[in-house]
Amino acid sequence: MGVAATGVAAGALVAGRSGLAGYLKGARTLGSSWSTVPGIAGAAPLRVHARFSARRDSDQPSLVLVPGYAIGGSYLMPLAGTLAGSAPVYVVDLPGHGESDHDARPLAIPELAEALAAWLTANGLLHVVLVAHSNGCQIAAEVSQRHPDLVAGLVLIGPTSDPTARTPRRQLFRGALASLLDRPSYLFWGAVDYPRAGRPVLRKELRDMVGHRIEDVLPALTIPVRVIRGGLDLLVPRDWAAAVAAAAGAPPPVDVGWWGHAVHYDSAPRVADAVLELASTALTTPPRQPAVARVDA
Repeated sequence: MGVAATGVAAGALVAGRSGLAGYLKGARTLGSSWSTVPGIAGAAPLRVHARFSARRDSDQPSLVLVPGYAIGGSYLMPLAGTLAGSAPVYVVDLPGHGESDHDARPLAIPELAEALAAWLTANGLLHVVLVAHSNGCQIAAEVSQRHPDLVAGLVLIGPTSDPTARTPRRQLFRGALASLLDRPSYLFWGAVDYPRAGRPVLRKELRDMVGHRIEDVLPALTIPVRVIRGGLDLLVPRDWAAAVAAAAGAPPPVDVGWWGHAVHYDSAPRVADAVLELASTALTTPPRQPAVARVDA
């Protein structure tokens, strides 16, 4: 890690909080905003909720936090509150997630990616670093591939889904076990947001999570990528995290502590350290040669 990155990350470590205390710190630090984006599945426009802390005195790129499976951004607030001391930070509730509007039907992963790209554009956000968790990693990878002008770097925290567990039943089983290794208050956010998402969204996103192959998207990227996982994440085994990093041309994954799948919630300062290390050089890192050019049907 360079001297500049070390200084920025050290500041985050001092200011950071994890778990419920981290959520409360983030809630005090970040404001709330609403934006309107075009509907993806229907004609009606969608109101998208986000939290933000836009530091004007920072030379860091904007950090946009992308939540995972059928959940809003509240469980990302410990990480957001930690990062907000060093960079502009946004936490977006995707359509059908958290407080944002539902579209005419549940959206597929590529459609959620288009909705996120529309939200970035509506807010004038270019060359951001996407910091995504779990199923959000698949969405963020799609945005990075489809809209390279919007994304300067990509951080994948607990990226799904491991090929050895690509069935809904195995994902749910592993996810339940992994949650036992997270801070107990993490489960509260699922209890709040899953009913808001509703059964159609829960079913659709679970099917898409196991059907989408992030390893086929990442080789086409030219931006810097980092992979982070909890040291005991049963949903994202170390071998799978290493395969994701290799597909993206990234360094080996960062294993954080004795935590499970929600490591950004459990150990926000440690995760912020790795995020800020990438962000500090994302705008100046030369593009890498993509391993493969992806062509969508």
